[in-house]
Amino acid sequence: MIEWYTTDTYNINFVLQYTPMSSHHLKGVKKSAITDKIRSAICEYKKENPGVSQKDLQAWVHQKYDLDISQSTISNTLKRASEYLSDERKQSDVKKHKSAKYPELEKVLFEWFLQRQDKVNMSGEIIQEKGKELMKKMYGESNSDFSFSSGWLERFKARYGIKSYRRFGESGSVMMENIENALPGIRSKLDQFQLKDIYNMDETGLFYRLEADHSLATKQLEGRKKDKERITVVVCCNGDGSDKVPLWIIGKHANPRCFKNVNINNLNCVYRFNKKAWMTGLLFQEFVTWFDSKMNGRKIQPCDAGIIRAFKVHYRRRLYSSMLQSLEVNATNPEKVNILNAISFANMAWNIDVKTTTIANCFRHCKIRSEENDEQELGEINEGVEGLNEVISNLRYRNVMDVEHLLNYPNENDAVMESPTDEEIIESIMSTDEGTDPEPDDSNVIPSVSSKEAFQALTTLNNYLLQHEQNIPGVIFALHKVKDEINFGFGGKKKQATIDSYFNKN
Repeated sequence: MIEWYTTDTYNINFVLQYTPMSSHHLKGVKKSAITDKIRSAICEYKKENPGVSQKDLQAWVHQKYDLDISQSTISNTLKRASEYLSDERKQSDVKKHKSAKYPELEKVLFEWFLQRQDKVNMSGEIIQEKGKELMKKMYGESNSDFSFSSGWLERFKARYGIKSYRRFGESGSVMMENIENALPGIRSKLDQFQLKDIYNMDETGLFYRLEADHSLATKQLEGRKKDKERITVVVCCNGDGSDKVPLWIIGKHANPRCFKNVNINNLNCVYRFNKKAWMTGLLFQEFVTWFDSKMNGRKIQPCDAGIIRAFKVHYRRRLYSSMLQSLEVNATNPEKVNILNAISFANMAWNIDVKTTTIANCFRHCKIRSEENDEQELGEINEGVEGLNEVISNLRYRNVMDVEHLLNYPNENDAVMESPTDEEIIESIMSTDEGTDPEPDDSNVIPSVSSKEAFQALTTLNNYLLQHEQNIPGVIFALHKVKDEINFGFGGKKKQATIDSYFNKN
């Protein structure tokens, strides 16, 4: 069960904006009787989780469908499980729910709905009129005879989980005084959870090529706009830092050229794209569903904390260290960084550099629970800043930026905060790699590497590590494991080859 709370103004709006995925809705929700579809889902869930109790099933139904049902209803449903799980029943349910005639239009309309629902009192008529308007924008007059009828409206609402809510207060906006008033209740709720069961999820814009030189920034604005190429990074972790969830990274291209020869499943992150590199409402829902599946029924509590600053400190330190290394070997265009490089830097910054203790201290520092105090150590973040300053100093920029300015660079998060126009929503939903600006050349494509070449490179690296002055047996052992994987074949599917036969292959 996931319950969403936050103490940040923007993220309160963000959470309220996506209420279809939330487990605790506002009071005044109009309840509906349990349907055969929900009964079938209960039986499916019980079949997949045979150890779950009827009380747990009640909680699951409440969380998933925002519906309160009695234990006797659960019991009676399970008694007829064979009926609700039958193929005939499933096929009948499929026939009852027609598929959308214009699925892309409905995705755009739903994204528009998510972006506007906290600002406008939505009605069925508004949705229907907006559907007609978007139809013309997307398809012209050729489909003007399509009827956005009451029947279509009900099917659209059912497909996207849109329900009726009673709006409270004079405004849908969340004011700071409301946040302060809500904090005691939030803290009392969070006091019931251990820190390992309290999660933070937040997103940030990232100019992943941004250099720390004011003079270069002036040139970038005029002639090197690619240096301010932006991605969105989604970070999520728990309160004691023991679980750093894999990053979600949203770029502008479905298949950047640098992804050629790359198995995207090996990137240790989830990569998504749209033409603006935005976190859309649909992507947020996908994230929540993905995150919920990872919890595997575990009761947790996502909330807000300040982790992103530490992540950006370490990302930029790795970015500038890479540039410095390229300069030392006289590489051409040392500042040229592609999204594959950015993903690598982000993964290392998140999974290696951002320490468990840093995360725990950040959670305690924002005082989300009653037990927290003001005396929290954030020294590890400051150490990261010192390391970043040192690398920037070694690059010897003529007009170097202040680190605080660099970490809070103007406009980096603007696209995350603003409401997109209709055209931008249409573009983000309909976008493919066709028509997007390609990388200028193929020089950043990873060359195809054979097993023989990989083994030879590992042998050279092994010899280097054996001569290292420091004691690093753990690193050498890890390298031997990699060599075994290559020699035996990943997953043990190949037979071990002799070294002679290995190097005699053409």
